Amino acid sequence: MTSIVKNLNVDEKVGYLFRYRSLLRRIDLINDELLELDERRKSLQSISIIQISKNSKDGKDRMTKSLIKIDKSYHLLMDKIDEATDTLDEIYAAIDSIEYNEVGKNILICRYIKEMTFEAIGEELGYSCAHIRRLHKKVIDVLEIQKT
Repeated sequence: MTSIVKNLNVDEKVGYLFRYRSLLRRIDLINDELLELDERRKSLQSISIIQISKNSKDGKDRMTKSLIKIDKSYHLLMDKIDEATDTLDEIYAAIDSIEYNEVGKNILICRYIKEMTFEAIGEELGYSCAHIRRLHKKVIDVLEIQKT
């Protein structure tokens, strides 16, 4: 169930929107960790085949425990990606729900999704930097953030 958070001040709304890019970077780091875990799993599985042929019970137990730990870590990291993705969706939905005007949506998308400066946004949209800043403030003021 979602609830509307209406009492956020401008700085809190901006901080929330800025999380978008940091969450994308976090997801990239987690994906790197997942790749490392996959490599460890493959390495252990190839070693375990050798251990099985030697009938080393102690070796099999250690391999099994290690593989279980890798599996748990993998699932924890996947949960973190799911949480981050949910927040990304919330942020994008907040921007997309703005009924102020399309220019306002575009300003927020450029600023928080594409990480553009106000100057670059002005150039892209054909407005002065000062006008972009004024519109940005107005759009942030009307922004309602829905969080699950």
